[in-house]
Amino acid sequence: TLLGEVSATNLGTWVFDYKLQGQFATDLSDGAYRFVASAHDFAGNASALSREFVVTIDTVAPAAPVISGISPDTGFSSTDAITRTNQVLLRGSGEIGSTVNVYRNVGGTSAIVGSVLVNGSGSWEFNLGRLNLAQGAHVFTTRAVDLAGNQSQASDALTVVIDTTAPVMVADLTVNGIVNGTITNDSVLALTGQAEAGSRVSVRLNGEAVGLVVADGSGQWSLTLGSALADGRYTLGLQVEDVAGNLSMLRQHVVTIDTMAPIAPTISGLTPETDTGRSETDNITSNTNPVLMGIAEPDSTVVVKIGATVLGTVTADDAGAWRLTLTTALADGVHTLTATATDAAGNVSPVSRHFQLVIDTTNPTPLLNTVGAGDVINQTTKTAGVTLTGTRGAGDTL
Repeated sequence: TLLGEVSATNLGTWVFDYKLQGQFATDLSDGAYRFVASAHDFAGNASALSREFVVTIDTVAPAAPVISGISPDTGFSSTDAITRTNQVLLRGSGEIGSTVNVYRNVGGTSAIVGSVLVNGSGSWEFNLGRLNLAQGAHVFTTRAVDLAGNQSQASDALTVVIDTTAPVMVADLTVNGIVNGTITNDSVLALTGQAEAGSRVSVRLNGEAVGLVVADGSGQWSLTLGSALADGRYTLGLQVEDVAGNLSMLRQHVVTIDTMAPIAPTISGLTPETDTGRSETDNITSNTNPVLMGIAEPDSTVVVKIGATVLGTVTADDAGAWRLTLTTALADGVHTLTATATDAAGNVSPVSRHFQLVIDTTNPTPLLNTVGAGDVINQTTKTAGVTLTGTRGAGDTL
């Protein structure tokens, strides 16, 4: 279709305005158009047709590009856009061949920070490392500009969080209910502690991974190891990983499992100072607050009772010896005492053999039998010799 004619200048250049000089006064609709031209001199000679010149009319804006995420997206989520490094790529998709402009929102104002071409598969990536982003949250949007210069709407925003700070290590560790407990009589370990909210706590036992747990919104976490452990010494290794993937210092905690009850303690007697009377070893005394002594498992806690009444508690020394001063005065009579020992793990021994203690605070009154005739010693009795007789408590000294 002949569109029109135009004269070349004396330099051989020419310009043809399709709408003003052509036969058609309407705008071209979107699509591809092929144009050719021929030259005619003053003598009417016509040249061959020029090569085709293809013009594409495109007035449609491209779809808004999509920001799909960042790489590397460190931490235990690969889609949360929280990372421990600022050397990251912003990734997404868009119209093939278009240019994606990347904007950063600072203080409510978006400013372009760079551009990138969408490749033949419709994807793009922009290096954020050149921005040297500081720690914190950064909001990004994108717009696509196609080959015709049409610009898309803004994409959905993506907030990228840079977090390079390592979390603090596990705090307030409890082992089977005991804060920083180092010994237990339970062969199954139940652990609780405090860590950064939302972080992940990994637990190792003697170097082998045994559990992974996420701290709640207040930082609390708990983990019960599944299988019962044999008696012995174990090393726990606990490490915190925050949502960005930063690791805390490793905390190591040694705990001993001891499920064996100690042997029954022995109440061996009273101290010589408090076992009054002729014998220091007969456990008969006039002291109502005597000092007991005995043997138990070293460093165990000894509880002495009369029946169900606790008389006192004492800790055995490194050699297992113990002494207990009774703070409650005992009444006269025979008292049967027992003792148990509790070790550091909380295991309780069998009850000791019964120990009998006699308290006697009554002053004895000896009875003297009649001497001579009517307690009168005459010359005859005196010459024969006087023998005194009487009664006293068995074994008493007169």
